[in-house]
Amino acid sequence: MTLWNDYGFRENPYSTKAIPPTEEGAYLLVGRAGEAKRLHRLITSSDTHPTIEGANGVGKTSLVQVTAYIAKRGAETKRTGQVFLPLSEVFQMTPTSDPETFRQSVLYAVVRGFDTHYRTLKESGLAVPDHKAVHRWLHSPLFHGGGVSVTGVGGNRSTAPNATAGFAEDGFAATVTQWLSTCFPSPQAGGFVCVLDNLELLETSHSARTFLETIRDSLLNIPGLKWVLCGARGIVRSAAASPRLNGVLGDPMELGPISTADVPELVGRRIDCYAINDDFLLPVDDLGFLLIYKLLNHNLRDALKQCEAFSFWLDESGHTPSTLATHRLLRGWLDEHARGFQEAARSVKPKAWMVFDKLIEMGGTCSPGDHENFGFKTSMAMRPHVKDLEDANLVSSTIDDRDQRRKTISISSPGWLVRYARFQEKNAES
Repeated sequence: MTLWNDYGFRENPYSTKAIPPTEEGAYLLVGRAGEAKRLHRLITSSDTHPTIEGANGVGKTSLVQVTAYIAKRGAETKRTGQVFLPLSEVFQMTPTSDPETFRQSVLYAVVRGFDTHYRTLKESGLAVPDHKAVHRWLHSPLFHGGGVSVTGVGGNRSTAPNATAGFAEDGFAATVTQWLSTCFPSPQAGGFVCVLDNLELLETSHSARTFLETIRDSLLNIPGLKWVLCGARGIVRSAAASPRLNGVLGDPMELGPISTADVPELVGRRIDCYAINDDFLLPVDDLGFLLIYKLLNHNLRDALKQCEAFSFWLDESGHTPSTLATHRLLRGWLDEHARGFQEAARSVKPKAWMVFDKLIEMGGTCSPGDHENFGFKTSMAMRPHVKDLEDANLVSSTIDDRDQRRKTISISSPGWLVRYARFQEKNAES
């Protein structure tokens, strides 16, 4: 029995995982109807790959996955002549990732996509590879070489093991690319929806541009693949502006937080989905969630994470969730939790606290070019104080000396909690 079973839920109602591309996921996506409609239009109607820019934890991946599922549902119910189907994997790159290895992982995911979605593709009248042959090939330890096609159309089929680099590049990639172009002969036919998430993991916009330019011809221009690129801190916008990617990537959709008015429905739908019966015990209700959501500057993932943390504290402290008592306990826990982060930041110097307070006034984000608003003559003069805040985990920032206009400094989740603690401290003194 898990903690959530004890509370009357089949699983964690405060899970921070991205909403899955399922019917349940579509029900759980709250407050995003307009964005989902726009993204659906971009996936089905634009010749460029959609891009999404938004803060970490705002719900970019969930939006993409549910929108891809809605497109899939449209194909299955024959409401549209297009067939767009989500791949099960969500891809991401880091500075140490190899583009060729990444390409291979995408192509293998496409093979699995043909296997998973065979029935939908077949019933839609598309020319798909033979399902049994693909399934056998997918689960075989042997590679199929020699200019083959497992579609049953042309080529000689070999089952000799062949793991050479030449085969990996020319044989496997060429075969999968052929399947894609045959199955999806035009953009109007559809394709597999691929999500490239967390581009900010590449750390700089220069690295992101370089990586995307490297895979432009080998993946971004392959027929039958519709990419959706997601990132934070301005990296997507900067990468999309590359001349080599012009006409390949669309202008970013800016994804902001869900409205506070949608919070009750968000919590209610999670209860609907996860409650085993009507006797559930809810550690954080919609009012409590709204308190945490506002405190953390409307960051959905951070709010869910803190709700989970409070739930475990409640259990470990021997308390049983009940609305009035839980509200008092939640406020007390938040005070103590925030003071803990504040205590850990005692080494921050006064000038850095001035930068922190001004950053709060500016909404939690700025760029080095805003240095005059902080009373500094140059961005370099402000940098040591930002570094002081970074070392205390109160802010995070990109590092891209080639593109300072796109560098973004942001208050972190612990930073917002420290802001709350300092506010409480000031009120107690006055």
